[in-house]
Amino acid sequence: MRMLRRLESVLPASLINRVFLLYGLTLLSFVAGGLAGFLQFQFDREIENTQVASVMVVEVAAQAIKDSAVIGDYDTVFKTLDRAVQASMFRSAAFIDMQDARVVANSRTAPNHSAPAWLEQLIAAKLYDVNRTVTAGGRDYGVMRLQYDTQAIASQFWSLAVVALSTSAMALLAGLLLIRVMLLHWLGGLERLRDVVEDLGTGAIVAESIDASNEPLEIRRVVDMFNQTAVLVREREATRRALDDQKFALDQHAIVSITDAAGNITYANDLFCQISGYTREDLIGKNHRIIGSGMMPKAFFENLWRTITSGKVWNGEICNRNRSGVLYWVNATIVPLLDEHGQPKQYIAIRTDITARKEVEAEMLRAKDAAEQANRIKSDFLANMSHEIRTPMNGIIGMTELALDTELSAEQADYLRMVKLSANSLLQVINDILDFSKLEAGRLDVEKIGFSLEATMHEVMRAQAVQAHEKKLELLLHVAPEVPSRVVSDPGRLRQILVNLIGNAIKFTHAGEVEVAVTRTNGIAEPIAELCISVRDTGIGIPADKFSAIFDAFSQVDTSTTRKYGGTGLGLSISSQLASLLGGKLRLESELGKGSTFYLDLRVPVATPMEAPGPQSLPALQGLRVLVADDNATNRSILIGALKRLQMQPHAVPSGEEALAELERARADGSPYALALLDVQMPHMDGFELAQHIQERPELTGATVMMLTSEGRRGDASRCRDLGVSSYLVKPISHVELQRAIQKALSLPDNADTPLVTRHLLRESTRQLRLLVAEDNQVNRALAQRLLEKQGHKVVLAGNGNEAIALWRQGGFDAILMDVDMPEMNGYEATELIRLRERETGRRIPILALTAHAMRGTRESCLKHGMDGYLAKPIDTALLWRELEALGAASDHATEPKEKTDTTAAIIDFAKVRSAMDDCAEMFEDIREIFLRDLPDEMARLRAGIGAGDAAVIAHQAHTIRGMVGVFHAKRAHDAVAAIEQLAGKEALDEEFAELEAALAEMLAELGEYRWEQA
Repeated sequence: MRMLRRLESVLPASLINRVFLLYGLTLLSFVAGGLAGFLQFQFDREIENTQVASVMVVEVAAQAIKDSAVIGDYDTVFKTLDRAVQASMFRSAAFIDMQDARVVANSRTAPNHSAPAWLEQLIAAKLYDVNRTVTAGGRDYGVMRLQYDTQAIASQFWSLAVVALSTSAMALLAGLLLIRVMLLHWLGGLERLRDVVEDLGTGAIVAESIDASNEPLEIRRVVDMFNQTAVLVREREATRRALDDQKFALDQHAIVSITDAAGNITYANDLFCQISGYTREDLIGKNHRIIGSGMMPKAFFENLWRTITSGKVWNGEICNRNRSGVLYWVNATIVPLLDEHGQPKQYIAIRTDITARKEVEAEMLRAKDAAEQANRIKSDFLANMSHEIRTPMNGIIGMTELALDTELSAEQADYLRMVKLSANSLLQVINDILDFSKLEAGRLDVEKIGFSLEATMHEVMRAQAVQAHEKKLELLLHVAPEVPSRVVSDPGRLRQILVNLIGNAIKFTHAGEVEVAVTRTNGIAEPIAELCISVRDTGIGIPADKFSAIFDAFSQVDTSTTRKYGGTGLGLSISSQLASLLGGKLRLESELGKGSTFYLDLRVPVATPMEAPGPQSLPALQGLRVLVADDNATNRSILIGALKRLQMQPHAVPSGEEALAELERARADGSPYALALLDVQMPHMDGFELAQHIQERPELTGATVMMLTSEGRRGDASRCRDLGVSSYLVKPISHVELQRAIQKALSLPDNADTPLVTRHLLRESTRQLRLLVAEDNQVNRALAQRLLEKQGHKVVLAGNGNEAIALWRQGGFDAILMDVDMPEMNGYEATELIRLRERETGRRIPILALTAHAMRGTRESCLKHGMDGYLAKPIDTALLWRELEALGAASDHATEPKEKTDTTAAIIDFAKVRSAMDDCAEMFEDIREIFLRDLPDEMARLRAGIGAGDAAVIAHQAHTIRGMVGVFHAKRAHDAVAAIEQLAGKEALDEEFAELEAALAEMLAELGEYRWEQA
């Protein structure tokens, strides 16, 4: 190994020179060995040939001189010897006779001394003088001696050697030259490869690859490998340059630093130094905490380190502090770089300065807080103003309604009607201003709940009927069959839009009709229903150039209209904005002098249809023949559709004369009508005249007569009794009301004492209640007392919350109507105290909130404080009756004796639920929605109370849930929660709570599957 190292140390550095040296030495060895062998062979051969030739020469010469020697002719002997020596290998020839006489002949050839002496000596050592005895006739005459010319022989051999040596040298040089050229060609690829590698390292190479097709196989393989490597190197170089460019660009914009796994800085770019105020030397090796601001919580950094040490990228905003103590904000992204074991070895942090943005955000937040504070002040002011205005308005409107129901002169009635109209107008102005303010502030929210669209439409129409009837206008409603029974939207806001549109139609129409129609413009299979609600009137119309301006705030067609018809000009603006909030659009078609049609286009999700009444609920109506007499075609169409839904057989005629003829024809055919629905306002022969004709003909009196009118007038009820009319109803009438009225009219006995079926009678059929009314305003107390007592309810009054609680303790009340704003103790506090003390008795009294606050969140606040319902002042009597009817029905069921447990009973007694809710689908939907929304929170609080062993919380929550499930007459759930309430604080409740969860799961499944219309 040492010799190899030494040998390598003296070898040339170049591979070509090394190979060339190796080839040269090898060739030289072969040439030298060959030449040496050749010369040795030639030398030996030359010696041998010389010796053989000398023997032949001696023999010839001896024969030639033999005769001369015998005769003693030494001159001839000399001549013979001289000829033998000349041009021969001998230097001299001599004949020595027996007497020692000598004849010597020397070579006259000039000596050639080109051979080296050592060669002469070597040849001389190989050759000896040749002696030959000359004999003749058996007698020796002498000796012939030949002496070799070693110098000539050596010169001859040396010449041969020189030629051979020269030829070998030339061949050797030619071979070496050829080898050198081929090595430079074959191994020159490596040299070129080396140059290319150097260029590649400096980035100077531009060629795609090296052509090695003519190179030797081994070189070609090396070059191929290099070409592949070069491609990778070029790509890496391009990537490196791109990264350098990106790094440069990043450094111009972002704050970049690199840290080790412990957070110590190993790299910081110029921007980092600039924003932090530290030099790069100050930062390198320091922990990143050097720029910590102390403003971020500990948990923030714990989360940051937890994220990046797990190998995940972290992004967030951090507040730092520079060297001068000034705070600055950055948006940071920290990327961990992982080692071969998947553990972070470095962290790269890329940040951008967001200090300016943070300052703007802080300023915006301050401005937002100021705006919100201003909004709160405005909202509080509006709420207070609403309360202060609505409270006296409640008294004015309510007392006016009561006074109008008393015996008054015509003049007094006119005065009071003007008072009521003015009060309602003022209330509408207040409502418009409040809504406009909320819309302007963006604080008017919309709900997304399922409700019956048709029921809502009927409620609106019923509320507007009085105004229409006062102007002797037909008020018509048509809901197309393809319209879904239930949709998801905000029924309150939809009702508000419709009230405005219908109210305007009535206000601007002097004669004719107002028709409201609902149609569906897309397929019934679509989950989103595209509805078009139109309100058409035959009024004054609107010029085309006013179409867009009419939806602006405080705008009407012109100032003369404003003076003639009144109004704030806010109604359509509010309606248009509400339509947008509901995801719809309000548009208009009108022709001056011919009327207007407003269209409300809505896209609403179709709610799951509730179960419609089946034939089994209407045994008395199925197949019953009904005659409808009404001069208005739209009304006839509506009534025909409603009666067919009740599975009756209706037939409609447009006049009293035709109705009378149809009754006679049917009797003659033996298929008389069992029921006749007559419109009061018909030309030529009105409804009362037709009823009189029927009464005067005994053969026609078998039909039960019901009267429908667009205008309720004093004295109509008396005329109905005189003419034997069973029912008197004011249009528009809902399908449910029509069904109830028909069933009631058909079930009453036909005698003088039979009461006339009216809406009032249908309402009075519910149980009369004993009510506690807590109200501090004397006018409102008197109004509530009169209104309620007029409906047959017994009323006890309280002036504040303390009085209400004292009276409640005496017991005997079915419900409490609680004003929210009262002195000493307000309604919220009184309700909470009542709910607290109810835990001891296990009973819960319904409490209905009365408040003049009409702002957002009022209803939720009432329910949160334990109240069961909510009515805004001035009180809508229709809503009040509906609430009381529900309470009355619930009270009926509450006083029924408890039955023994029936394990086979239904999970929810929907018959009782429907009865309690007066078959009102919308009320059921509202209560179900509240129940499903509030139950999870109530159960969570109960679970927490049981976990903490807090008997008070357990009792309170159990009582609350018991009241909630009691509304739905769910016996198993009711009994389970009642058991928890009774055992609160006495023993463990794990089993009881598990039973309650199971019962509620069963109840929720049943409640979710129930469909109102199909029950």
